[in-house]
Formats: sequence, C-alpha cells, structure tokens
Amino acid sequence: MINPEKYFAIKEEILTTPDKNIYSCNIAADLPYFDGHFPGFPILPAVALIDLAREILKKILHNENLQIAKLKTAKFRKNIVPGDTLFIEVKYIDDANWELYFKSDEAKVSTIKLTLRH
Repeated sequence: MINPEKYFAIKEEILTTPDKNIYSCNIAADLPYFDGHFPGFPILPAVALIDLAREILKKILHNENLQIAKLKTAKFRKNIVPGDTLFIEVKYIDDANWELYFKSDEAKVSTIKLTLRH
C-alpha cells in the first residue's frame, strides 16, 4: 500500500479566502503510483488524485485520521504525467462536503466532490 503522506509535495496555500483555498503540487516522476501504470507512458491513476485530495483536506482540517465517507463525483478530463504541476482549488461546502478542482497549465484536469466521515 502506498503512503501518500510520503510522496506528495503539497505546497502551502497560494490563496486563502473563507470558502476557498488553492494549493499546488508538483508531480514527481518517482511516485510509486506510476509503477506499472503504464510502462513507457506513465499516467497518474485516479486513486492518486483521491489520495491527494485527502492529504490536502487533512492539512486544512488538521486531522490526521480524516476519512472519506463517499465520493459523490469524480471526473477526470486530462492525463496527469510526471513533471506536471497541479493547482488544486479546495472549496468548502459544509462541514462534511468539499469540492476539489485540479488544474494544470490552465486546463481543468479533474473535479472531485466528496463527503467526509467525522
């Protein structure tokens, strides 16, 4: 099992407002998520983005034991490859519900809407 805390280099907030935070994360070529996914053409798997979303929310909420109760929607629009820099907009909906928007080079990469378990 991959421990995402060890591998994602989440940069501190770029922007903070009462209902929105923006973070950045460089996608390193040596992430274990790329092992076998796919040889010769590495693509970050969807589970890695969900792990990244959880890591960012743990940071915002100062809760190391945070768990995702439900993925409401997860849309993946563009492949994420080693060397990409992601900008992640985190939007607070209510205590349990959050939306995360992933962008790279001004293009939407993914949208994840989830519910947390408290």
